[in-house]
Formats: sequence, structure tokens, C-alpha cells
Amino acid sequence: IAVNDAGDIFVFDGQAQELRQYDAEGRFVQILGGQGEGPGEYRDASLGLAVRSDGRLIMRDPRNRRLNLYNQDGSFSDQWDLNSGLFTRQSLFLGKNDHLYQKILTGRPERNKPWPVALLHLDEQGSVVDTLRPPTLPGEPTSSGGRFGPDKTWTFSPEGYFVAGVNESYTFRLYKSEENVVQIERAYTPIPLLPDERREHEALNDWYREYQSQHMTSDIPPLPNEKPPYKNLTVDERGRIW
Repeated sequence: IAVNDAGDIFVFDGQAQELRQYDAEGRFVQILGGQGEGPGEYRDASLGLAVRSDGRLIMRDPRNRRLNLYNQDGSFSDQWDLNSGLFTRQSLFLGKNDHLYQKILTGRPERNKPWPVALLHLDEQGSVVDTLRPPTLPGEPTSSGGRFGPDKTWTFSPEGYFVAGVNESYTFRLYKSEENVVQIERAYTPIPLLPDERREHEALNDWYREYQSQHMTSDIPPLPNEKPPYKNLTVDERGRIW
């Protein structure tokens, strides 16, 4: 989902495989592009939408290995090749001056180890500038924490820096520069994993073991007794951390 300055809402519906536009009142306006491999077309997934300062919409089209750009009227504008085998949510970040930061794999995933994920930095014309790796954190896990286990979580601010933390405590850091690292810490009361929740997630884990094991690169650890203080981080266009 992405929203422009006029309040128009762009949504990619993976089930219908349509990129839709709604106005600020929620009324349907149009479908942008369509299914296929031609200019402005896309396939069955979108891993990111963002609106540039010039009003153009950027869509990550992973099946066609590219980024699609659409004008404000919904017509096709341009496409940039982007060959990344990483399929994950929230994979596209838009920064200052319309620079893009796209999650990529920097190596092959190893069994029971965190995936080597970094950001490919593209300038406003779609040219590669650099590869940015998230900061190494004190005490970061060396294996998957599972559904509620300890995990390193990070995101990227439109101001151009990483926000990252290990969620064993309510602590995370803003890595504004090598010399300027701001730590945010809050007291919190641990939330227990209730019996019905445990049964639900154990059943889900059993389903993954039975039907998805061939795609899994990590063993599923036992569920803990308490939930982590936070699960994900995101930064909005104003720089606020959620």
C-alpha cells in the first residue's frame, strides 16, 4: 500500500493480481497496468510500493525482476531491472531525493543461520550507488528465534540511516552515523503467551513442518513462555518510529 500527497491510495491485491488506485474517500478509480511481462505489467506479487516526490508510483515487481514506475495518471512511465531472489515483506524503502533502498540477499542462506540481507542503494535514476549492510548489534542472535523468540529486527529511515534492535529488551538504536548512535529504551511488563495462543501457534508450526519443510532454512524452536516487547520496526515519511 502507498499514499500520495493528494490522498490517493494505491494497493496491490495479490489474490486478484491487480494494482488498484482509490481516491482519498476510498472510491475505486482505476487499475494500473495489468498481468503480464510487458511494459507496466506485473505478475502475481508486489514486494513494495512507494510514491516519489514527482508523484510517480514505484512498484517492486519481483517475478519480472524489475521496478515499475507509473505516472500520476496511472500510465506506464519506466522500468528498472532489479534481479534479487529475496521475497519478503517491506522490502522497498524510499529515502531523501527519491533514492531507493531495496532489500537483497548478499549470499546463499545457511541452515539455522540468519539470512544475509542487505540494502541495494539506487539513485533517483535507478542506478546502483552502493550496498548497505545493517549494523552488527551486541548480543544479536546467531539462529532463528521463531515466532516469539529473540530476534534482530531492523528497518531503514527515509532520513538515510538504519534503525535496529534485538527484541529481548525494549531497546533499539538509530545509527545516524558512526559517531552518532542514539539508543531508545523503555521499561515494559512482559506479556505471557496464553494457553490458547500456544496451542494455536504450535498447530501452525506443525503445519509448517509437515507441508513447508522443503522450503525452510531453519528448524522451528520451541515457543517461549513470554512474548518479545516488540516484533517489527518501521519508520514513516516523517521519521517517526513505529
